[in-house]
Amino acid sequence: MENWGVCQAVLKAADNLDLKIPDDVSIVGYGQNVCEINDPVPITAFVPETAKVGELAADLLGKLIGEW
Repeated sequence: MENWGVCQAVLKAADNLDLKIPDDVSIVGYGQNVCEINDPVPITAFVPETAKVGELAADLLGKLIGEW
């Protein structure tokens, strides 16, 4: 399931349980396409610098391979 599908499911579950966002439940997403919704609901999105993440991952992998 994509990020937006998970977000929609969380919003629906919160509504079904009479939970209020963000008073009772906080939603935090990863990436730019967190949730496409019509109602303004406060959602926190963590959007990493993908080029930097890739650079660090490649560097770490290189170090791990060098240790074998």
